[in-house]
Amino acid sequence: MFHGFRKFNKKGHSIDIEDISIDSIIQKKYKNSILASQIRETTIGERAFVGLFAFFSLLILGILCFCFFFQVVDKNGFLARAESNKYIQKEIDTQRGIIYDRNFEKLAENDQIFNLIFKGETNDEAILLVSKILSLNFEELKESIESNEEEELYIAKELNNQQIIVLKTRINDLPGFELEKKNIRKYEDGYVFSHIIGYMAKDEDVGKDGLEKEYEETLKEIPGIKKYERDALNNILSEELIKDPESGKSLVLNIDKGLQEKSAEVLKTVVDDVNGTGGSIIIMNPKTGEVLTLVNYPSYDNNFFSNNFTSAEYSAMLKSKDVSFFNRAISGEYAIGSTIKPILASAFLEEGIATKNTVINCEGGLNLSDGSFKSDWTTHGATNVIKAISESCDVYFYTLGGGYGNIKGLGIVKIDDYLYKYGFGKSTGIDLPSESEGFVPTAEWKEEVKGVGWYPGDTYNISIGQGYLKATPLQVLTATCAIANNGKLIKPQIVKEVVDDKKNVLETFETQILDENFISQESLKVVQEGMRQTVLSASGSAPSLQSLPITLAAKTGTAETGTGNTYHNWIVVYGPYEDPDMAMIVLMEHVSSFGGITQRVVREVLGYYYQDKVDKEEDN
Repeated sequence: MFHGFRKFNKKGHSIDIEDISIDSIIQKKYKNSILASQIRETTIGERAFVGLFAFFSLLILGILCFCFFFQVVDKNGFLARAESNKYIQKEIDTQRGIIYDRNFEKLAENDQIFNLIFKGETNDEAILLVSKILSLNFEELKESIESNEEEELYIAKELNNQQIIVLKTRINDLPGFELEKKNIRKYEDGYVFSHIIGYMAKDEDVGKDGLEKEYEETLKEIPGIKKYERDALNNILSEELIKDPESGKSLVLNIDKGLQEKSAEVLKTVVDDVNGTGGSIIIMNPKTGEVLTLVNYPSYDNNFFSNNFTSAEYSAMLKSKDVSFFNRAISGEYAIGSTIKPILASAFLEEGIATKNTVINCEGGLNLSDGSFKSDWTTHGATNVIKAISESCDVYFYTLGGGYGNIKGLGIVKIDDYLYKYGFGKSTGIDLPSESEGFVPTAEWKEEVKGVGWYPGDTYNISIGQGYLKATPLQVLTATCAIANNGKLIKPQIVKEVVDDKKNVLETFETQILDENFISQESLKVVQEGMRQTVLSASGSAPSLQSLPITLAAKTGTAETGTGNTYHNWIVVYGPYEDPDMAMIVLMEHVSSFGGITQRVVREVLGYYYQDKVDKEEDN
């Protein structure tokens, strides 16, 4: 290879020309290889630089866009959020109105309870501390907290004083836990007053029955609002009162606490003694409509709803024979028996069907054209209106109410007319919820609903307070008050006045006359005399009331119930006879005895009431 080239010698070494040529070729290839490598490395670096530059350019552009959106486009929204984080508002607690009796004795007031609630985040140390303070199982408490999906979890309700003190001192060591303060209602002698006062729904803070419901807008409090400024570390920098709290207004009732309690005690004792199913007592001033007492038995304890209770406890309460939410006094609709007779007697006199001296001969009943016998409870003989009321003669009212022989009678249309005038078939307007209207039947109603016509026997039944006629104890009492006060139908009133927290009077409820002058004074005087003879006459139906230190007029009543051999026993009284300022009605449900039961209630209650009045007058 490479023939013709010379050899060179270098210090004893000879170098062939071929070697020089090969080396140069190799060296040239090596240099080219390095150069290519350098070129390749240079090309990769430039691409990477361009990519990184583009990436960071886009990133910076995106950041600038976000900044532009935050600071320009949605500036107001973020300012509002920042402001809301800077300022917080809290309610300022205040109190619901108090309920007093007529002598400013508290019947409903406010109390406080503390609950421990969990919301947010916590740690095992805090859970352990809570479990020790409240004597709870640590693992169970931890499990309930970890599995909770609600915004708030009640750890314990109605803490005792010792637990409250310890938790207040350690609350900073309990992240996620808060002490919640709640106002609750505390009722005086709840079982006695619940049908008047009602109760508060614990978790709703709103009245659910009675005066608590009827006067919700008056009693309810309006919390104040305070605004706090804070820094990034949640330190309070300043505070500002936005709205003053407004306490609820208070109620002063016409109810007499002592008389209410005595009435409840006597009613329960007598109902239980005679195995009745229940009863009611109402006492009212016939001049003003002031309700002094309104009692039902059975009743319920409204304090039950101010405490924590389980569904099992609630069910057990509802099943108890001693518990009833039914306000018999204003919602119970009953056959009223002979308490209707003074009302119809005034109608007979007013319409000229009878005079004071008209005499009907009672032979113990009426022989009707269909061969039946409409009986009286006894034979009364010759009977005028005074005797008919005092002895409660059915034949007299059969004859003049439905007609008999040559006596036409008042008839159902006129009977209904006078019942409406006396307030039957419509609510009295008492300031309590859920009042019933009762029911006054008509011939048209019977035809439409029952599908049969009105018979003379239907009118006979209505004439003695039986049949389809239904009324509440309050309606019967209100009608009787119209007789006692010489012809004024007065609205019954529970609340006397509204006062502020310093007992300054804000509003007074004046006497409201619903109707008047619908019966002449002459007719009323005759009826009043008949009711007075009910007490004075030896053959009257309520002579035992003569033992009381007050002159009374009265009317008793016994109504068939249609359920076995039981009756609803009634009595309505008023006095002093010369100038009445008290009227009272007693209803005893489903009792087996005719007489004496309701008179016993009147004697015991009014005996207490008038002795108490004497004692107070002597003290003054």
